[in-house]
Amino acid sequence: MPGPLLWTNVIAGYLSDNGQRFAVVANDKQGLEVWDTSGATASLEYKLVETEEIFMRAPYKGNNGPWLTPTRILYTVGQAPGQFRVLDVSSKTVTKLGGGTSHYGYQASEDGSWVAWYTGTLYATRADLPGTVADLGNATEQYAWDPTSLRLAVQKTGSGPHLVVYNFQTGAPVIEWSGPQSAESFSWSSKGSRLAFTQANPNAGVYLVDFAKPAPAPVLLVSAKGFNPNMRVEWMRSGNLLGAQVPSTSSLWDASVPKDVTPNIVSTSLIWKSYSVGLSATPDDRWLWWESSSGLQLTDRNSPSEKTIALNGHSANFLPDTNLLIVGGAQHSKEMFDMSSGTPQSLAKFTANNNGKVRKNGNVAHLIYLDPQTTKLFSRAVVDGKLLPARQIGSHSVGNGFSCTPCTGF
Repeated sequence: MPGPLLWTNVIAGYLSDNGQRFAVVANDKQGLEVWDTSGATASLEYKLVETEEIFMRAPYKGNNGPWLTPTRILYTVGQAPGQFRVLDVSSKTVTKLGGGTSHYGYQASEDGSWVAWYTGTLYATRADLPGTVADLGNATEQYAWDPTSLRLAVQKTGSGPHLVVYNFQTGAPVIEWSGPQSAESFSWSSKGSRLAFTQANPNAGVYLVDFAKPAPAPVLLVSAKGFNPNMRVEWMRSGNLLGAQVPSTSSLWDASVPKDVTPNIVSTSLIWKSYSVGLSATPDDRWLWWESSSGLQLTDRNSPSEKTIALNGHSANFLPDTNLLIVGGAQHSKEMFDMSSGTPQSLAKFTANNNGKVRKNGNVAHLIYLDPQTTKLFSRAVVDGKLLPARQIGSHSVGNGFSCTPCTGF
């Protein structure tokens, strides 16, 4: 097995989403190097030098840092906030996006073709072609691209509607739908066409808009008795289940029904402890988990009574395509459980920082994590559901986290 590749005199580095390239910013902050990491050794593919300082920042979405696609990387030039530019490694060209600058980071669309950023005013522009920067007016930091990369939902400020959906299909933003003045939190379905949002008084509650319909209109799912700033909605990863918490109730809807039918309510007993934890589900929607006032709760929707299991911890994640659950506790403690029987069976305990990664390759999953006690990287393989001993990755101490691709977090 080849040893680790080492870069020195750099201040930031990010792997592309396919792991074939590694971009680094040199200590002088004026050079951006892109290395080909597809082989056993790395080779310098391209070096870009700017006259001002270069910064690479991770976006609000994904875990691939500033890479928009496997060949295009977004960076800023000049003292923060800086101006956005895109380097296309394949053509060795730089596109200046122009327009405003960003104090608060940015959000890239799923396909990497659009970038939006907030400075008090919200801007959006094509990231793959030089073009005009669209000024979307006064907004908040709450905005999100839908999974199709065609629509951008924006929480606005001022006297007009507080939730606006822009359609970018024609290349220029067009207001496709405007919500009520009092719209608050919102969430896109992973299937892309449905937007759920909460609304304050008057008519407080949770609403659903389906943009697959010819004339999208909000459908009330549940009314709220009074207003709470922590009212929120969250789609599960499947795009079929929708969770909501409002002052009057916490509910879960099955939204996999036909689009012209209001989703069926399936539970009203999910009481979430805090806005930061919320509700999560496995991709097949079998397992749901959330943090309540009494600790971490886990529900098996396949069991006859949908029994709820209490676990000692504050976070949880299933390994992809497995019944293996990792629960996070105090002092970076982690515990892995086998949930295949419907009852947690403890497999291992270890310590890891909070940005551990999982890399899946066929029937093998690798847990990659930083041990905060030794500051070393470790990997644990899971083969056909069996956990193998930990293996240290290299001998270097890791101080500022790590990236992994293609990986998911745990």
